[in-house]
Amino acid sequence: HDRMLLFTSVVVFLVVFITGYLLYKYSSSEVPLYVFFLVYLTWLLCFCVVVLLPIDVYYTLHRGKDKGPEHNLKNKLACETIGSIWLVVYWTTFVMTWIVLPLIQEYEDAGEFSFKERMRRSIWNNGIIYGIFAVIGLIFVGYLWLRKHLEWNDILNLIAGLSNSFGLTLVMLLLGYGLVEIPKYYFFRSNQEMSLKYLQFSVALVDEKKAEAALQVDELLKRAYLVTRKVDIPYHLKHLCDSILKRCPADLVSHNKSSVSFINQREIENELGDVTYEKVVALNKLIKRGVADLRRANCLWESTVERALLFEEIIESKHAYDQKFRSAVLKDDLGLLCESCTWLWYVKIQRVVCLLAAIVFAALSFIVISGEILIFTQSQFSPLGLLLDKDESLLQVQIFCLIPLVYITCAVYYGLFNLKLAGFYSLYDNHQTDAPSLVFSAINFSRVSTAICYNFLQLIKMEGTAFQTAMGDIDLAPVFGSSITLFFPLTLIVLVVFNVFDLYDKIMQALGLQRFMFTQHISNPKILEGKKLLVRARAHREKNFLMANNRSIPAYATRFTKLSGFPEQYDEEKGVVPPPGTFGIKKILANAVENKKS
Repeated sequence: HDRMLLFTSVVVFLVVFITGYLLYKYSSSEVPLYVFFLVYLTWLLCFCVVVLLPIDVYYTLHRGKDKGPEHNLKNKLACETIGSIWLVVYWTTFVMTWIVLPLIQEYEDAGEFSFKERMRRSIWNNGIIYGIFAVIGLIFVGYLWLRKHLEWNDILNLIAGLSNSFGLTLVMLLLGYGLVEIPKYYFFRSNQEMSLKYLQFSVALVDEKKAEAALQVDELLKRAYLVTRKVDIPYHLKHLCDSILKRCPADLVSHNKSSVSFINQREIENELGDVTYEKVVALNKLIKRGVADLRRANCLWESTVERALLFEEIIESKHAYDQKFRSAVLKDDLGLLCESCTWLWYVKIQRVVCLLAAIVFAALSFIVISGEILIFTQSQFSPLGLLLDKDESLLQVQIFCLIPLVYITCAVYYGLFNLKLAGFYSLYDNHQTDAPSLVFSAINFSRVSTAICYNFLQLIKMEGTAFQTAMGDIDLAPVFGSSITLFFPLTLIVLVVFNVFDLYDKIMQALGLQRFMFTQHISNPKILEGKKLLVRARAHREKNFLMANNRSIPAYATRFTKLSGFPEQYDEEKGVVPPPGTFGIKKILANAVENKKS
């Protein structure tokens, strides 16, 4: 028990630290402090649920072992304590997920300007949804009350069962994607040439998104600025639009003002029509989303270009005669030893590590899918259950539980945040995730965490845990209770087949619903466009590097390269581009020095 206490303390400390680091990495500096705290609390509880389950399994395995009265009493107290913790964690996350966080999400996304109006909007939007659920739920509970004579504890168990059933449905949709795509991703990463093509394709897509976001923001800011110039509207509406413009980036506002300064009042009237408070509120909401999307698009552009340029340098470094990695993307002061180690990692080791990771994750996916099939067949055999035994130590139980449980959790989250719905459905690193997006992530983290634990206990054929005692019997409604746990693996198998052969994306593309697709299919025209964009980006970065270091490209080096970064024999318009990194800054300067010597 002392070792268990020590182990639990260390793991909880690590979870607290990792949760804080992840939230700091993703959250924008504009996120309010109360949102940061609520999201941190929800993330922490969700991650602790995954850590608490292996401890629960350990005490359940050792419950039947008779090692004396003192040991049995400690084991019983530990199980009761874990059960109490499950109740506190579950109902706290339940209230946060279904009541508090949805109100905060709508409040932060509202376009109104005062606290009272934004809170009223949040309550109204959530009230419509909750009202529909309440009517259906009351009818359903009334039916069960008459049929099975429910008590108050049964109603609470029913509510928990309905919540878990919703979580299982969400897990069912996402796990079938993640179990297939995670091994495919690392297998794909082991081929650096294919990875470069995908990054070139991604650069072209991100460039389009960046241009669309800039155009949308420009149009919205234009409307806000025209409202301030309109003469026949109330002053308070002009003041509200001025406050909107003050919260936007200064460079966007100044560019917009200069482009529309010549428009007269008649054109403004034709452009805007009647200006009301409701229209200004809607405009404020659109501008908040548009500016956030533009900021994220610019950040995504920079990170995608940097990764693509790095892969170009990796492929070029394969032919380095001195086996040293010289990069314009990484730090220039690597040193001779670091250059050799970096070359060894990127050229030799990384591909092998990615390939081994793909094999390991494919094996884990196969084990999980096999276990789900056995649940459907109601077999008592369990591949993961074979690893657990009553005589195993604490460390062995934790390892054999944590590895598959963490993998299942990552597979679900991987699917959740690869669904490309702009705004709420993505986390953006480099401090680019706004408050509504963070709240949305916290809602979905907590909705699936308990369902994942419930399904994991079925995978290992474990019964009698404190988790199951705390959750109670959810077989009150066969449609939503135990039957869905049998329907879950069958549907998971269908989804796995769909994702192996990309049937889902093909169906969405045929229906014209590309925004609901998980992945984009690579096309050669986009790859060629990405190559051109990367050549311009490299030339721009090298020019900025020279200017930052008070240098200039020597006159005798200009005959090797145009200002666009192409030498004379390459034609950008025709798509004839030089090999990656051929005319990088170090190559240009080296050629210049050699020619000057000769």
